[in-house]
Amino acid sequence: MTTTNTPRPAPVSFNIDELLALLAQKRFDEISQKFLAVLEQFRAVTYFGISPEDQYFVDQFVKVFLFVMSEPTFVISERFFEQFIAYNHVISNIVAISSTRNTDAYLKIVARQPNNIVRLLALYNARNEMKIDRKAIFDLNPTVASIWFAHYACSYYGALISRVGWENLREHFQFTHPQLRIAHQIQETYFGSTYAGPDCDRQIKPVVNRTVQQHLTAAKIRRVKTDPRKIAVLSAFWVAGTSVHRIFSAMIRALKPDFHLTFVQLSENPPPETDLWDDVRKMGAPGALMTGEALQNNDFQVVHFPDIGMSDSSILLANRRIAPIQLCAPGHPNSTFGSEIDYFMSGEEIEPPDRPEQNYSERLVIMPGLGQVHTRPRYEVQGLKQPNPVCLVNLPAWCQKLNYPYVQTLKKIQAAARGKFKLRLFSGNSLSRCNDYIPFCMELASQLGMENLEVVPNLPYAAYMAEMEKGDLALDAFHFGGGNTVSDNLFIGVPMICWEGDQWYNRTGPSILRRATVPELIVSTEQQFIDLAVKMIDDTRYRESLREKLKSLDLDRLIYFTDDAPYLNKAIHYLIDNHEQLQGDQSREPIRIPR
Repeated sequence: MTTTNTPRPAPVSFNIDELLALLAQKRFDEISQKFLAVLEQFRAVTYFGISPEDQYFVDQFVKVFLFVMSEPTFVISERFFEQFIAYNHVISNIVAISSTRNTDAYLKIVARQPNNIVRLLALYNARNEMKIDRKAIFDLNPTVASIWFAHYACSYYGALISRVGWENLREHFQFTHPQLRIAHQIQETYFGSTYAGPDCDRQIKPVVNRTVQQHLTAAKIRRVKTDPRKIAVLSAFWVAGTSVHRIFSAMIRALKPDFHLTFVQLSENPPPETDLWDDVRKMGAPGALMTGEALQNNDFQVVHFPDIGMSDSSILLANRRIAPIQLCAPGHPNSTFGSEIDYFMSGEEIEPPDRPEQNYSERLVIMPGLGQVHTRPRYEVQGLKQPNPVCLVNLPAWCQKLNYPYVQTLKKIQAAARGKFKLRLFSGNSLSRCNDYIPFCMELASQLGMENLEVVPNLPYAAYMAEMEKGDLALDAFHFGGGNTVSDNLFIGVPMICWEGDQWYNRTGPSILRRATVPELIVSTEQQFIDLAVKMIDDTRYRESLREKLKSLDLDRLIYFTDDAPYLNKAIHYLIDNHEQLQGDQSREPIRIPR
């Protein structure tokens, strides 16, 4: 397995003899502080490669850390409870990098000890084969258990590709308890649940929403008389080049001149357009977010969220009544399942023909077309494809999109293909936090083999596209597929196989392929996915015929056009004009906007 982008992390240090001496002297707070300092460095600095010296250091730290944590005499002071539990994800990763691999053996020791809940929850993570009854944990201490629940959930970035991680995280996100509250790692829990399966986010998102709504009960957003021309767009990712901006900027621009547009900035990034917005407001510090200071006394008729779930702020504000009409777009393409959002905006070419409303708690609004407008990639094709004895297979997907069943599908492709191929995973910066990278790579290599696998952690967009150009074909992930990645591969002339399902996020890629007149790249079952991938790997003539077809396509006419951009304008006019009637309408039937 080859990797790129491998800076050496900053050094961390500890002294085993000193720690053992502190343990003998019962100076437990000092031990806690030293452990937390090392764990913080492991959180902040990710290893992208590990030398023998680094491996020795990690092994030594893990050995003494787990020994002390499993000592019944070791007492963690209450002031450190939350900190130790908050490092659950980091501990899971560092132990996975070490020769110990997981905390099972020590967890069994701690589980038999009295007064063990904090040590137990610091060590109990998604990589454990050992099972502990979640209900018993919550019955004992629901406050501490709720903190643990959220931090355990953060392992979805790297752990979903293993059988144990996949099963544990699915079980975790489907767990319910009357005293579960998600007040920590809100975005990670909310966002991550989708990648463990569509049945998981339906369970946990309502818990997140209720927690937020209960917490914000006293902090109402005051509204004055609404102006039917005023729309606010609230986003943390409205930045040129992001997936959100690439697919929705043309539709937002088409709201002018009919509407007065306010941009509410939920991050440090100001909007890239200088001519679009009539007003720009920044939510500011967390305290201002909680009070809704930038939104008080507003006169908005409509608020539009392009990317709910991708930031804490979007989730918090989606659970507040800011305007009479609140809608969301599929920047992160799935339902909020119980927030204050009224309408989910989608497109007829993406939604399944039979009962698409069952995927949403919001009233579904189906616009003509895709419900999005793809912009032309900001890249000049360089023609970098060269003859290669090994077929290069692009897999452009952030790591959370890879899961155990999908990796098993990749193994089946390996077993069936006669020709040699190299799988190149373009994971973006999804593995660049909390030391997710090495455990993920180790697990993936253990299943697919090291010799024909490359994990590319992060590249600037132009460099990413240049590397992708070298590929012979590409595979989309499943169950959570891509949209912009499909657009990117079409643009550089690389045929990409998409596996179509029944959710927006595994139908958007196929819908793009249909528009591009290459439906032969769409499959609907695992066996079809395997068969087509094997055919394209083994049959050079067939693969090259598809590449030639892509080169002949006029993508500006087929995909990168703005004819559909005004449909959001038309849909919003309809929602405003029929607001009173729609408020009293209990129908779950989608609202279909005509051409």
